[in-house]
Amino acid sequence: MGNSSVTVTNVIVRNVEIISHGPNNDGCDPESCRDILIEGCIFDTGDDCIAIKSGRNNDGRRVGVPSENLVIRRCVMRDGHGGVTIGSEISGGCRNVFVENCRMDSVKS
Repeated sequence: MGNSSVTVTNVIVRNVEIISHGPNNDGCDPESCRDILIEGCIFDTGDDCIAIKSGRNNDGRRVGVPSENLVIRRCVMRDGHGGVTIGSEISGGCRNVFVENCRMDSVKS
């Protein structure tokens, strides 16, 4: 979604199946956005299923747009390093993340 001066808002990702194996193949990376719903999706990935971001290092702090008000529900994480991750690139901040009724089946350690 990108870290820019315009905040992406009111996005729904529903009933999408994402299969993306290989290095650095996240399923969905909401970045510096607000009011996001991800529901009923299936993730089968080579990296994180959902990685919440808001910029990296000085760029993230300069832009200062957090990811906020995310609801993630009724998703299946078949494979991936992390089901829902927060923190690898989160210099702009993150708040109000709600995850419910998700099944995380990955056997990776």
